[in-house]
Amino acid sequence: MEPQTNGNQAPNTPRRKLPCFAAADNPKPSRFATAATTPRQKTWRKCIMSKIHVEFDLEEALKSKGRVFVLFYASWCPFFQRFLPIFEKYARENPENCLRVKTDDKAKLCERYSVDVVPTVLLFEKGKVTKRLDGARGVGLEEKQLKKLVDAP
Repeated sequence: MEPQTNGNQAPNTPRRKLPCFAAADNPKPSRFATAATTPRQKTWRKCIMSKIHVEFDLEEALKSKGRVFVLFYASWCPFFQRFLPIFEKYARENPENCLRVKTDDKAKLCERYSVDVVPTVLLFEKGKVTKRLDGARGVGLEEKQLKKLVDAP
């Protein structure tokens, strides 16, 4: 008998950790808290990276942080799937400075930040876009491109 998988996961591979959120008065992460919860009710905890579910959360996160890298992606995109481990590697080193936004149902956010190709990484400083890294159509992004963006002054 073959090991069971969820269809998207290879047999015997560990599951990826999902973003963790915790109540301000309870430091233990809750699986049931979401990014759609108001900032007064929940605070972001250190984790690999926070996933933004609504536009309000992105605005609040950008206001509360100085320098933030935001990855815009589409779940169906093979170039994003190839780039995600690269971005997660950077996010593990800088968990407070990395966010990701799933563009599948966020047309207004894509339009607002001129995201036409996924994956795209935007660098926000004090809530404003200062640099961007757009994936090339049919190619995506590579580690050296992210490193160049991260290392830029």
